[in-house]
Amino acid sequence: MTPSIVTSAEAFLDAEGHIALPAGTTLTSYLDRNIVELADQLAYRYLDYSQDRHGSAIDLTWAQLGARVRAVAARLQQVTGPGDRVAVCAPQGVDYVVAFFAAIEAGAIAVPLFAPELHGHSERLDAVLTDAAPTVVLTTTAAAESVQSFLRSRPRDRRPRMIAVD
Repeated sequence: MTPSIVTSAEAFLDAEGHIALPAGTTLTSYLDRNIVELADQLAYRYLDYSQDRHGSAIDLTWAQLGARVRAVAARLQQVTGPGDRVAVCAPQGVDYVVAFFAAIEAGAIAVPLFAPELHGHSERLDAVLTDAAPTVVLTTTAAAESVQSFLRSRPRDRRPRMIAVD
């Protein structure tokens, strides 16, 4: 069953205002449908203010998003099992979105977090990683050094594998 394109959030609410999706519908079924039906349309735009105070747009079409998500998901399926937790410790941006959807596409449980560069939050990050016990941490090449350094502070038997999604 291919879900039809819906333009209103109300289509997903029942009479009491609770979320109600059609039977058999999953997040990945909508993602797959959009990749096929909306391939060249904008899926995600991130405004990056790190280099330009006016911001520069970083865009992904549905086809580009799909290709990246599937590539990372394929790698995740090689090193995780269904239901494994996968932490996303990456800076905000398109890579974060790719990592999150790739974990779900791979059949894992995405644990959205933040990169260790976010000062003053290392105890919280450590607590969540300890509780979630992810098999893999997804990050970016730019954040890999700080993520790896953070993971090295954990006991060897609780260090997840690290994969850069970019």
